[in-house]
Amino acid sequence: MRAAIYGASSSGYYASEILKLQGYTIMFYIDQTGTITDARNFDNVIVYKSVAEIQDESINSIDFLLIALGNKDESRLLQQKLSSVIHKPIKTIHDEPYDLIYKQLKKQKYNYLEECGFYRSINEMKSVDKNGEPIPWITYPCIEFLSSRINKNMKVFEYGSGNSTLWWSKRVNKIFAVEHDKEWYMQVESQTKDTNVGIVHRELIYNGNYSKEILKHKDIDIVIIDGRDRVNCAINSLHSLSKSGVIIWDNTDRECYKAGYEYLNKRGFKHIEFIGMIPIYDFKSQTSIFYKNDNCLGL
Repeated sequence: MRAAIYGASSSGYYASEILKLQGYTIMFYIDQTGTITDARNFDNVIVYKSVAEIQDESINSIDFLLIALGNKDESRLLQQKLSSVIHKPIKTIHDEPYDLIYKQLKKQKYNYLEECGFYRSINEMKSVDKNGEPIPWITYPCIEFLSSRINKNMKVFEYGSGNSTLWWSKRVNKIFAVEHDKEWYMQVESQTKDTNVGIVHRELIYNGNYSKEILKHKDIDIVIIDGRDRVNCAINSLHSLSKSGVIIWDNTDRECYKAGYEYLNKRGFKHIEFIGMIPIYDFKSQTSIFYKNDNCLGL
């Protein structure tokens, strides 16, 4: 028996587990991004970006297609749309008996992801916890570490903005943020009026006003680098960081920022890496904290 799956993220993984329990072989996946976000069961299986890419013989080779989207309403709409172009039975993980197996897989095997809000973040495509509250888009281990170390006396500067800005605003004295995307800036700014957030928009010019915005501030306890022009942001941060200040740098598994990591290391910073999953997408990521002795996080 042969089947195909629409969706190559965590729900796609659950779908593959469900079909394997029934003795099916997965012939191909369909995912608009064309990117596999969960490598557990996707080795050597082709991933198409759209139905139009699939050859007729590939479609004819399957017994049915299983739609693996966490959102039930989106699944139903897609089911209707695909039925006009794929003339094979089309089911979703919200149909019987798949819905029961899907829920059991999440409940029994991956309840940590339920607890940290991962499944909700996928369904809403937002960086939120299990209650829908905003959280930073960094690794879960780093979020947990920071939650017990930060306090209401701290000042934070953030390169990039979003749900992380809202999260920090509830936990520190003041947060300043700079955002290069005008539309996104306006959205975040509208959510942070009359709060302890000071957010500004600066055009993205490398080593320009965006990366230099922090120079207007002093004695910043925590600098968060999760926007653009990150190497220059790190260099400029040292002029405004307090003596006990730290730098939180997201995506430090990316080699393209290596010059920035080396710059901090040469100036006496040590670093600790928090590796794990992040909200929305279930691939492994890395967030690092750069610090010196007697720092504000007690590292």
